[in-house]
Amino acid sequence: MPAYFCKGYPIGATGLSMLYELSTQLRREAGPRQVPGAELAIQANGGGIIGLEEAACSVTILERGE
Repeated sequence: MPAYFCKGYPIGATGLSMLYELSTQLRREAGPRQVPGAELAIQANGGGIIGLEEAACSVTILERGE
């Protein structure tokens, strides 16, 4: 089960918390959660419902800078 389930799906906060974690990983500031050698990260988030599909979706790709 994904860790973000514990957030209760607050509007906007789920995606923002994922981006925070990804940027923390890429900055090498994640402490014991650090993924060794992280250079790229991808985040996908969707919400709302239209019929059987999500009403909105965003995909963000991050790359570690120098």
